[in-house]
Amino acid sequence: MKFIEKEKTKLDRGHFELNRRRVNWSQIAKPKILELCRSFAKDANEQGYPYHLFCFEGSKDKNAETIQFGIGINFTGIQKKEVQYLEDGGIREKSTNVIEKGSALVFSQGPAGDIMVLLYPYKSEVHARSEDYIVLHRSLLPEELTDSLIFRSLRKSLYYARISSLNGIAYGLTLMDRFSLFKMKYFDVRSQAKRREEFVNLTSEWWKVIVAALLALVAALFAQYLAK
Repeated sequence: MKFIEKEKTKLDRGHFELNRRRVNWSQIAKPKILELCRSFAKDANEQGYPYHLFCFEGSKDKNAETIQFGIGINFTGIQKKEVQYLEDGGIREKSTNVIEKGSALVFSQGPAGDIMVLLYPYKSEVHARSEDYIVLHRSLLPEELTDSLIFRSLRKSLYYARISSLNGIAYGLTLMDRFSLFKMKYFDVRSQAKRREEFVNLTSEWWKVIVAALLALVAALFAQYLAK
């Protein structure tokens, strides 16, 4: 049957493409990301960048790997004091340093062999950004992870770390900072999906108005016709 042959051909081609993506990731893209990220971290650390940078393999699940470019914890200077009252009537004070952590750039291999690039901000007990993370790229083919794209993502991770840390908050956002943040959030795939949904809903509401107006017009014309 021609239908069976066509479906078989499509599945065979999909299987080939899936294996091609996975091999391309493991043999080319993954080693390149690790090399560039580690080199970038080494140079920044040697130049005295205030937060410690490092790069490592996250999940090592076969065909579902991640690479994480991490930005080290930062002490906020805030110290939480806790007073404990002992049974003998004494008092014991406990101090806890508040730290901000979690800032990272993650390259994640998807089930279909495509790559997602995500940005995570700094968070602490005393502050956090409204968004949990930003999706920089989704559904990238391994060969699309060029040196230029990787370096742009690394620079964005340092920018995002700055504006989400208390040091960056104290410094404030420049006009360019605000524009860069707006652009990243605007092109986040979740924001795009939300805008599409809102557009569809708005279009649907307008169609309801248009249909209601047309029905009212038809009813008026029909009433006029009957009145003659």
